[in-house]
Amino acid sequence: MDQLSDQISDVKREVGDVKRQVGDVTRALDDLGRRITNSDRNNIIRLENNGEVDENAAIAPLVNVTTGEEIVRCPATFSDFDNLRGK
Repeated sequence: MDQLSDQISDVKREVGDVKRQVGDVTRALDDLGRRITNSDRNNIIRLENNGEVDENAAIAPLVNVTTGEEIVRCPATFSDFDNLRGK
């Protein structure tokens, strides 16, 4: 009976390990999904900004791919962007 109890304990421990691993994979997939969504948002913003022809027109800021928040001090115009590149 003692051996059976030990085997049951081992199985329970292994099931616990598998549950933790599944949780880790789930969190990683959630993070990946968030990053892809925010990267897609940036691509849409780039396309929208690309339509601007006036270098002093306001452009939409990009977002941080991890947090989804607007990037602080992101250039507000194409002229500001060119100034970052030293033009």
